[in-house]
Amino acid sequence: MSSSLKEAFERQKYASEFRKETGGDIAKTLGVSFEIISDMPHNTVYYEDGFTVYRKGAVRCNSDNIYFLPAHLGAKVMAYTINDTLPMQTMPHGTGRSMPRSEIKELAMQRDIDYLKSIVYLPKNMNDSSLKDMIPEAFNNYDQIIRNMLLNPEYDKMFLMMGSSKIEGSLFKL
Repeated sequence: MSSSLKEAFERQKYASEFRKETGGDIAKTLGVSFEIISDMPHNTVYYEDGFTVYRKGAVRCNSDNIYFLPAHLGAKVMAYTINDTLPMQTMPHGTGRSMPRSEIKELAMQRDIDYLKSIVYLPKNMNDSSLKDMIPEAFNNYDQIIRNMLLNPEYDKMFLMMGSSKIEGSLFKL
């Protein structure tokens, strides 16, 4: 195994352990128990069918699970499942950015940041400048993602929309 591949596996393991520890710390602070219902990072390395598969900004899916496709902070979250013919069993981790961070930071206005703060709980001491690249306009919308997938004959009718709802919580089941 190459050193860069070994490093990718190590980073992936470290990130997973960090998420579990952080979830435990949050639950402890809130005085509740928790269990991880899914640990799906958006950059992964796996061995599959004799190949090394690197997924960047994507998650491995199978037909036995329900998945969530987030867009931006405060947006509704799309829930879906897939059938077994999905190419490489891979779906996007999120809708993705609509433009580079540097460009959106130049376009972001204070009203955009104020809107974001009005719809999402954020720590009071969070600096407004750190939110400039997180405004809704910085991300693609669902229509673009779904249209691109439906135009691709390999993805035609390979996933089923389950509905959508605004998530009121965290990545952990508390």
